[in-house]
Amino acid sequence: MKRTIAIVIVFLCIPPLYAEKKNYCELMRELVINISKEAKKHNPEFIIIGQNALELLTINGKPTGKLANNYCHAMDAIGIEELFWGYSLNKR
Repeated sequence: MKRTIAIVIVFLCIPPLYAEKKNYCELMRELVINISKEAKKHNPEFIIIGQNALELLTINGKPTGKLANNYCHAMDAIGIEELFWGYSLNKR
């Protein structure tokens, strides 16, 4: 059986100063949720992996915030690079 794995990479970007006030994190969550629904409708084994998108896991973007449940359920995994970069343990 052939299995296809696709990776969706989520990038957070800083909106321009002149942009109208929008909740860009929520818009990104909705985009990923919609991609996940559509892909899994065609292939239930489709995998969604966010890259460096930990801030999207909670509504307010903070580690102790309320989970964005619909987004979390749409994700299959999250990739994190340079997890300890800039911390005192790294001495950089």
